[in-house]
Amino acid sequence: MTADATARADTAGQGPVRHFTATGYVVNAARTQMLLVRHRKLGLWLPAGGHLDPNELPHEAAVREVLEETGVHARLVQLGEPVVTTTRPGVSELPQPWVMLEQHIPATAREPEHTHLDLCYLLEADDSVPPLAQDTEVSAARWWDRATIGSQPDVVRPPPPDLTTRAGPVSRQVTLAGGTRGVPVRPGSGTASRGPAGGGVGR
Repeated sequence: MTADATARADTAGQGPVRHFTATGYVVNAARTQMLLVRHRKLGLWLPAGGHLDPNELPHEAAVREVLEETGVHARLVQLGEPVVTTTRPGVSELPQPWVMLEQHIPATAREPEHTHLDLCYLLEADDSVPPLAQDTEVSAARWWDRATIGSQPDVVRPPPPDLTTRAGPVSRQVTLAGGTRGVPVRPGSGTASRGPAGGGVGR
């Protein structure tokens, strides 16, 4: 779903316009590689992601965006046990994102200034299946290992959870075969950002 479908001007003076987005940080089973896409407009390698479709749950959006942008079928990784136990009919607990980011998106000719509330999920997929860029906003898709993800200037150092465990406490660091990377911050914003730290900018 494009940003045009959800963008609306703040003409009523009710504060900043906020859009919900979802990002899928996709790793292989060994936690040694991460799947990234190259964003055409930004010219950077980012995790796949975008706006939620109407009536779509955030974790479903993360899985869908990965499939739409890379052709890879990823599955959600549960981060720990449920926080709430309830027996109330009609109430259920959704899968936990490992972090939620607030991203300031500047105004463009197509849409006004707004904010992305980005729910980031850890996903897992088979890295033996080669990804293929599927979306018009994505020019390429590939798996990156620990050595190359930090050595290329156009590869954003993404902030997924601790990738050395199959499930565990939420972390703001990435561990890919022997190193950690912190959460990138948009220059001048003062907040952790998916632009360029994630895949939802301008979508």
